[in-house]
Amino acid sequence: TAHADSRHALAARFKLATIQFRDEDYQRALDSLGELLADAPAEEPLREKILMLQGLAYFQLGRESEADHAFSAILAAFPEGLTSSSALFKMMHHYARNENWNQSIGLGHMFMDRYPGDPLAGRVQLLQSLDHLELGDFGLARDLLGKLLDKDTGSDLGEKALFLLTWSFHG
Repeated sequence: TAHADSRHALAARFKLATIQFRDEDYQRALDSLGELLADAPAEEPLREKILMLQGLAYFQLGRESEADHAFSAILAAFPEGLTSSSALFKMMHHYARNENWNQSIGLGHMFMDRYPGDPLAGRVQLLQSLDHLELGDFGLARDLLGKLLDKDTGSDLGEKALFLLTWSFHG
């Protein structure tokens, strides 16, 4: 069957791109992934993984706006996909790193609305609290940190929340 053969060919080409990525040959991986996106039909489930790897490769090369574009494409095409929550978290992290704290907070709200039980939810709340601290919104930051501490006491995340909560009072 031609369709099954073409799916196998796409999967083999994706495997090659992942090897290039793992070998830190990000530009070659991006070239391979771009060709894959051009050849893969819109309904091809592999597109989600292709876009995620593309976004990660762009990040590795410091091309963050292009990474955001790839992650946005995941959210648009695969809102309930396997990598969509991770894509949204990476976009949020990018905005925070570039001191666009309000945008980061907004993406955090979107994350919590879409993926409330996601394993990344605690990290999203921690990042949102850092954004609020940067903006001088100590009350909002403390509320988030308190909720995080209630939920994750004893974990690495809980320890970070406790440190930031203490710092916010005594910093």
